[in-house]
Amino acid sequence: MKTLRVTLADIIGPTGVTGESTATVHARYVDTSGRGRDVHLTDGTIVVPVRRVASPDGDPEVFDFDVYANDVAPVREVDYGHLVEVSWTVTAPTGAKSSGVKRVQITDDMDAVVQLGLLVTPDPIPGYTGGYALAPDLAAEVVTRAAADAALDGRVDALEVAPPAHTHPLAGVTDAGTAAAADVGDFATAAQGVKADAALQPATVTGLLAGNGTTTTGRTITGTADEITVANGNGASGNPTLSLALTAAKVGALPIPDPGAYYPTDTITAALQLIGGREVYGTGSPEGVVTAPVGTYYTDTALTNGALRWAKKTGTGNTGWTVVYGDTGWRAITSWTSGGVVTGQALTPSWAPVAGGAGNIRVRRVNGEVLLGFRNLNRLAVTDLSMWATGYVLPAGFRPSEYTQGTVFHSGGVAAVWWGTDGYVGRGTGQQAGVNGNYAGPGEVVTRAPALADVPWPTSLPGTAG
Repeated sequence: MKTLRVTLADIIGPTGVTGESTATVHARYVDTSGRGRDVHLTDGTIVVPVRRVASPDGDPEVFDFDVYANDVAPVREVDYGHLVEVSWTVTAPTGAKSSGVKRVQITDDMDAVVQLGLLVTPDPIPGYTGGYALAPDLAAEVVTRAAADAALDGRVDALEVAPPAHTHPLAGVTDAGTAAAADVGDFATAAQGVKADAALQPATVTGLLAGNGTTTTGRTITGTADEITVANGNGASGNPTLSLALTAAKVGALPIPDPGAYYPTDTITAALQLIGGREVYGTGSPEGVVTAPVGTYYTDTALTNGALRWAKKTGTGNTGWTVVYGDTGWRAITSWTSGGVVTGQALTPSWAPVAGGAGNIRVRRVNGEVLLGFRNLNRLAVTDLSMWATGYVLPAGFRPSEYTQGTVFHSGGVAAVWWGTDGYVGRGTGQQAGVNGNYAGPGEVVTRAPALADVPWPTSLPGTAG
């Protein structure tokens, strides 16, 4: 172990000491390129290249670092050659700062205390740039190989020169003849020669070559009109290309493999026309207007009187339509305020609003069902049967298929309202008359009744919405 001593004079010179400058000094182990490196000791200890800071001691300031020599134990032999990098930051009395770094090697033959200022950074070893001397035998081999390469190059150059022309007149060739006349030992049998003489040559054929086992001829790819289009079918100017050219008429004429009983037709066009005829769109009711076969559906895009979807159930003309989806919404026939002000159809003396309670009598048609609702309504002890004065009855479309009774139970007994197929709404008679008193309170009483096919959809809406 050596002591590496650093003084201000080592790093900034004697003038820096008299000026009372201060410094911070670090030291670490690095390799010859300045990269930090570990130093492994023989006992397994690893000294990592962390910068260590020494506290100044004495006046002027002295910084001492304990370091391992790079050429002796306890450093492992494989780790010999490391350097010690010393870096510093000097602060002048004026506050100005300067810094520097110096890399030195510490060897075992140095004093126990090594002064940094007496050490120099080792110079790197330059790369080798000199020549190489060849052994006599090797030099002779190089000369021999060079001569052989030159001779080979000459022979290659001679082969690259075009040979002289060599021609013979046909009369001078004693074995001239057709391939069929050639001897078997020459190159083919007589049968093979006949085929060779008769074979088509590419220069004499336009199109694609095709053979049937006996002859060969040129062919051109063609397409079916309005179905397959062919470009460059003979391949003379490029690859043939094929594309579908089906028109709407051609597609429509395609057959249906198994039309079945529902589609009494055998082409796609006819089937689409049939399907399209089963779905009809328009505005307003189709009853008495649209002629269609049974099974046709009609959509009213205007939702006239709340009807959206109709179905043709009977007949072949323009009648027999029934609503399969419709909703008129609630229609108020008679309404009153909590102060007893009545609007809409006037009530008979047998019926009156509940004092202090706003209410109404309203009706609604939903598909094949009609609804009748009451809120805050009293039945009085008088002889009038009908609910509305002046003989008013519910219009067609809001009448049930059968007489319907709406019954309410309360402390006074059973109160009942009758709803007739003729649009009558009122109380019954005899045993079905019920009792007088409150029929409906703040909670709405709703009576439901069927409105089957014999009850057509309303052609107009009574009262007001709500």
